[in-house]
Amino acid sequence: ALRSELINEGFAFASQTDSEVIPVLLTSFLRQGLSPRDAMARTVARLHGAYAFVALFRDHPGLLGAARH
Repeated sequence: ALRSELINEGFAFASQTDSEVIPVLLTSFLRQGLSPRDAMARTVARLHGAYAFVALFRDHPGLLGAARH
C-alpha cells in the first residue's frame, strides 16, 4: 500500500524490495517540509512488521536517525 501511495506521488522504485520503501517514505516527508525528527517519527508510524534502519540527512551533517521494531 505504501509503495502504491508513493508511486502516485511521483516516486520511482529501483527494485521490488520492501526495504526500499523506507527511504522513499522518509524522503516524501522531508520534501513536505518536516524536520528530520518529525519525518522519522511519521515514517516509523507508517511501518508494520519488523524493521531496523539508520538514516543520514544530507542537509543536516552529523545528524543520524535510527529506528528498530
